[in-house]
Amino acid sequence: KHDVNSTFMHLIEEIGEVADELNKPNIRNKELNKEELGDELSDASLFLVHLANLHDINMEQAIENKIQKLNKKHDLKL
Repeated sequence: KHDVNSTFMHLIEEIGEVADELNKPNIRNKELNKEELGDELSDASLFLVHLANLHDINMEQAIENKIQKLNKKHDLKL
């Protein structure tokens, strides 16, 4: 069961795995594996969207709203 708490904990775990992939070139002298990084970013994104869904937040709309605010505030073209 993925309630809010377990979903948040899984999200944090996946963010840690993203950090691990990003640190491989610097800490472990290994090349960055973009496929593995993509997998970890996808996992984190899915848990983030699930967390939003648990709170009845439409992430697509929330992102669009944020882009509009940032474009207006900082004159960006995102």
